[in-house]
Amino acid sequence: MLENNGIDVWRSSSGPNSSLDFMLPPDMDAMMDSLALTYTVQIPDVEKAVQISLISNEQARLQSSATTFNYAVYHPMSEIYQWMSDTQAVYSSYVTIMDIGSTNDGNDIKALKVSVSSDANRPAVFIESALHAREWVSPASVLWMTNELLQQYGTDADVTAILDEFDIYIIPVVNVDGYIYSWLSSNTRLWRKNRDDPRSAKEIRSGCIGTDLNRNFRIRWAAKNGASPDPCSVTYKGSRGFSELETRAMTNFVKSIGNRVAFVDIHSYGQLLLYPLGYRGGRTIDDMDFRASAQAATAAITAVHGTNFIYGSVYSIIQKVTGDSIAYMYKKAVIKYSVALELRDRGTYGFLLPADQIIPTGEETLAGILAFLDYVSNNP
Repeated sequence: MLENNGIDVWRSSSGPNSSLDFMLPPDMDAMMDSLALTYTVQIPDVEKAVQISLISNEQARLQSSATTFNYAVYHPMSEIYQWMSDTQAVYSSYVTIMDIGSTNDGNDIKALKVSVSSDANRPAVFIESALHAREWVSPASVLWMTNELLQQYGTDADVTAILDEFDIYIIPVVNVDGYIYSWLSSNTRLWRKNRDDPRSAKEIRSGCIGTDLNRNFRIRWAAKNGASPDPCSVTYKGSRGFSELETRAMTNFVKSIGNRVAFVDIHSYGQLLLYPLGYRGGRTIDDMDFRASAQAATAAITAVHGTNFIYGSVYSIIQKVTGDSIAYMYKKAVIKYSVALELRDRGTYGFLLPADQIIPTGEETLAGILAFLDYVSNNP
């Protein structure tokens, strides 16, 4: 109902006693009264909050060392590309940059392969983020976590054990065009979709741009009520399953790698660990392992800074979702442990999480992923 009224839903409800977050245009008091909701204003002026967050981050970036990458600020796409090149140069024996595809605007989608062994057919783990452009803490925390994995290999027992067993493929930004667009101005900061030009007659008539990449995978794509058919919606599913270059590139890349054992799709926000399925209720045959691995991961997350996560299936925790990445990777790419993480917070800042929370978010998320992969290792 909210999306049908042009409302941008930031976070869906995660159960009967939970809330949902949405952003209202000005002068929407009458509509709020008609919905008869009990509500709390989290961010009174989103435009002002965006401007403040951008200014604060830019000041921190300008104060950063010219030679040392600052993990405690958000970085534009050009700096992420440079970080990937620099990381490969420093850890050339462990790190390989892989070009996995390109976007509508001709930008490269890049992955890092982290492997400490030349052995063939090692178990493969995939970590990707920024399917949604405005979720800046997702790629920021992934960069920090990747650096920690490389720095701590050989000294930290948990990190060493994981890298000794798994090859890890990291895609910091899948939605490259959308991410670049979200950096252009305060007016574009909250852009979610990709930036694909309208192609179908329906899209052209709408005058709207972009597809929600996490509704575009060819898994129950045509089912009702799991994504929006409206090209102007933030959850628009696209003109067909895999209509988008980004979803095709990521899927083809993942499926080109053998011995796939885990897939982690990192988002923000909500503090959730989600597993399949999203398109229907009920348990999968792997439900016991999903629950146990999620319990281990969320306990490890909480142990770092006390941040509490809820876990469960997408359908039970959020809502019906179709065309999402983890359902596709679980069912079609046959990756048993396919999960999604929704990082900090629960709505105080939403997509505008202050940069000083990037490293704490990375610290707890890395602890959770290590615990999750430890469970994967012991329960294939």
